[in-house]
Amino acid sequence: MHLQRVTNQSRELRIPQAHSEPCVDFLEPAQKKQVVLGKEVLEEVWVDMAETTIPSWMQRAPKNIGSPSSGKVKADQWRTFSAVNLVITLVRLWSHRDDRKPMLDNFLALVMGVRWATMRSTSEQRIQIVQEQLVQYLKSLVTLFSAKVLVTNHHMSLHVIDCLRTFGPVHGWWAFPFERYNGILARTNTNFKLGESSC
Repeated sequence: MHLQRVTNQSRELRIPQAHSEPCVDFLEPAQKKQVVLGKEVLEEVWVDMAETTIPSWMQRAPKNIGSPSSGKVKADQWRTFSAVNLVITLVRLWSHRDDRKPMLDNFLALVMGVRWATMRSTSEQRIQIVQEQLVQYLKSLVTLFSAKVLVTNHHMSLHVIDCLRTFGPVHGWWAFPFERYNGILARTNTNFKLGESSC
């Protein structure tokens, strides 16, 4: 999904309405439609983040993630934010709200599918759990927002099942090491001349 940023302190995350354009926008309050993660929810997330102890092997997300001053968020930080911080806050805030419970269930199916898919070992039983959770996520996504929100990555996610069966645990074949190298290359100061260093 495409993210469009608007430079405003009070940004809010809007989800597409049924039969509307398949995008997620950051909108100014006057333009908001159906808000998923608004300022109030993000502030609750930040409070919970400050009170949550993260294991040393997980990279902590920026304490003000979602605000303009949070800077660039790395993939590991997004993973911690999504799989830990958002789960803690959204379960607390949405589990008893009829209007938000379907979105919470949808989000938790995605988190569970990713969590089981990225374990360091796998088995047929675990692969079945991944498949069930990803299918549940996609079905509920279509129910919530219509099939117009589906993109190629949604289709590709279902191929993770075959990859787990063929190649084993994802830690042996995922692209995180290449993402890290891309980050190193992006930070390398060059003068655009082959074979020379600007250091």
